[in-house]
Amino acid sequence: KDIDIRNCWFQDLDLAPESVQAVITDIPYDREFAESGELAEFAAFAERVLVPGGILVTYTGQLVLDRVFAEFGKKLTYGWTM
Repeated sequence: KDIDIRNCWFQDLDLAPESVQAVITDIPYDREFAESGELAEFAAFAERVLVPGGILVTYTGQLVLDRVFAEFGKKLTYGWTM
């Protein structure tokens, strides 16, 4: 009853601050997305909606992994790579 799955762009979500336990996503793997500013926007979104101690899990390609770490690291604390 406490699970809410959304299949949409994060920009379309209207979530209250600190209202989400986990964000699990598969962001685009291409350089265009990585360089568009949306990584920074998504990191800010995740920082805002995650509860303290909440987690963000994302798949990403190795081609843009450095950009993902750089942008997410500005807002989020790195935990683990699998």
